[in-house]
Amino acid sequence: MEFRLESDYAEAYECASSLSAYARRTQHKTLEAGTAWVKETAASLSPSLHRTLQKLGDPERFDLPLFVSLCPGDRTAETFANWLSALSPGELYDLASSTGDSVPAGLPEIKDRAAEALLMWNEQYFSRIDPAISAGLKQAEKRLKQEISNRPPEEVFESATCGMRLSPGMQPPDRVILVPQYHQRPFNLLSFYPKLAITMFPVDALPQPEGFPPPALLRLARALDDESRLRILRFVADNGQATFTEIVKQIGISKSTIHYHLILLRAAGLLTVYAGSGSKLSTYSLRNADTGELGAQLTAYLHPASSRTASSRGSVDPNAATE
Repeated sequence: MEFRLESDYAEAYECASSLSAYARRTQHKTLEAGTAWVKETAASLSPSLHRTLQKLGDPERFDLPLFVSLCPGDRTAETFANWLSALSPGELYDLASSTGDSVPAGLPEIKDRAAEALLMWNEQYFSRIDPAISAGLKQAEKRLKQEISNRPPEEVFESATCGMRLSPGMQPPDRVILVPQYHQRPFNLLSFYPKLAITMFPVDALPQPEGFPPPALLRLARALDDESRLRILRFVADNGQATFTEIVKQIGISKSTIHYHLILLRAAGLLTVYAGSGSKLSTYSLRNADTGELGAQLTAYLHPASSRTASSRGSVDPNAATE
């Protein structure tokens, strides 16, 4: 599938991602940051910001990553929010329509609420985060640029998103932009338009402390530690591919629970999912058929010295970070 793949990173992307991670309550139990982060953050915010976020509602109603990609300049959280606030309705509609999609009604009012929330969020939360997060995301974007120059775009896209592919037969957008994000791990955040697609993919931006298991190992162990998730993998493996509806019917539990299981299986790199226009995720297939992967990662964690020796001989180090 032919498409133009680009990488991008700016502080404003991660500010928007962190705001969405906090404001979207339905995702809290699945966020790798955990409910402890949500409670700690809530306690640090002013009553005024809490009221502003209530008025904002679902932050996904206004596509902040899209406008970050269209913003000129250095795109810090503050400069982006100020630029967004100053956009006239005419400028806003011109930018929104450049994607080739229809522009929703009431966009200027939604934009104003989003810009206000982002400015307050940056002041009270984002400006105080560990600088190492931004540094790690910048490094991930630098590595991604190198990958894009050396490998086919569909391979880089699949690897960065841990198993996402554009649906076969769909007309790809003119441009596909990959943006690393930290706060909404393990989610990929999708914005699909006729001319542009933006995918913010999860990155373990902070280095793991010495002696702690790597996130990839934790995700894999967690994904396999459940009967229903193992049954989903078996069903998909037996059928080659399966839709969400087929998986729900076969496993016989609620759609919301199946959705949760699929998120964990995808985060562990065990499933490939095909993304189509409108950010619809439908068909799944088995991604990692190597049943020795858990053992290999566990061995690398328990015996890091021998793993480094194997790596120096040209073998792949299963403990190496992959974004």
